[in-house]
Amino acid sequence: MEITYLVGNGFDMMYGLKTSYNQFYEYMLREFSKNKIKNNFFYNQIKEDVVKWSDFEWMIGLSTKSEREVNDFLAKNEQFTETDLGKELFDKKHFLDSLEEFHEDFENYLKMEEENAYIPNLEDALISFLKELDDVFFTQIAEVLHPKMSPCEIKINFLQFNYTNILDRAILKIDWEVVEKSLYELLKIDETYKVTVALGENIHVHESLGKGSFLGVNDRSQLNRSLFSTAELNYLIKPETIDEYDYLKLGQLYSIINRTGLFVIFGMSLGATDLLWWQELIKKVINENVLIVLHRFDKKLTFNKSNSRKYLEIAYSTRRLLFRYKTSAISIAVERKVIPLVNSENLFVDQNYIRSLNLKSKNLKSKNEYMLNH
Repeated sequence: MEITYLVGNGFDMMYGLKTSYNQFYEYMLREFSKNKIKNNFFYNQIKEDVVKWSDFEWMIGLSTKSEREVNDFLAKNEQFTETDLGKELFDKKHFLDSLEEFHEDFENYLKMEEENAYIPNLEDALISFLKELDDVFFTQIAEVLHPKMSPCEIKINFLQFNYTNILDRAILKIDWEVVEKSLYELLKIDETYKVTVALGENIHVHESLGKGSFLGVNDRSQLNRSLFSTAELNYLIKPETIDEYDYLKLGQLYSIINRTGLFVIFGMSLGATDLLWWQELIKKVINENVLIVLHRFDKKLTFNKSNSRKYLEIAYSTRRLLFRYKTSAISIAVERKVIPLVNSENLFVDQNYIRSLNLKSKNLKSKNEYMLNH
């Protein structure tokens, strides 16, 4: 039995790293010269109304397409009010040179963010989220995870879609016996069963800082491929870059997905520039008895059964984040294999870190009140 966590930039942001695209953009405006900004194809056109990296990657491909295609996209996505992909004429050399410069600047920025990062303790945060689930969802997962024989080994894999080493360092600190104990307690496993929990594989899907940290699109349909050579397409299309860097890696990633019985998606926007992986998960959940826990962070949402209308709307819209990439109809039974988890207080959460943040916030509030009254 294997559990695979797919982890994105939301993990880094939860622990204080300013790693969204618009946060990097704000840094760029402060630190870079006006001349540097003006002379970079991306800095000059893609503005801070782009928040998610998946949207930035989509813009990489879109900027190579026709004016009509660009205008159609921006008209349908009204949140992009400042980004102007028609600000300068497309020039392939300038485009590629700018992307290379952007990549170098972005890597240097992330390395600075990494330097003082908090490394969380996660052994209490990998399984404990199960207690937040509704009974029906908990029962679904318990049936998948509960050992069918003894001895039984549960391997935990991590597929990282971010580039930093924060999660890598946190994984090194995990006491797997603590995770094992949590599993026994939550699933009420009979002690006559011998269950061990161990680290399986930990892989940066798009490599890590200093090793590639790929930015790009998902496939050739997401850019104007006629403009580029094969080598240039290999640079711009992430699955092709993965394959060129390490031709065994895609097979390794597919193998992990094929072996997994429970997927947990955390800190990811499920953008179209990682479409390959969402399609693999959809195929898996349609054809096999597997489950996907899909975590969604949105403080505007309250996901509980006290308001049935909102509860059902949130459950549906959360599942649609994944199933929007399946054009044909999906059965209700398949949809129910995706379990929504909204604003979890446990998944990947180091409670000591949260307590320290709350204490700092309380102290700051007290200090401000004192200053107002004296």
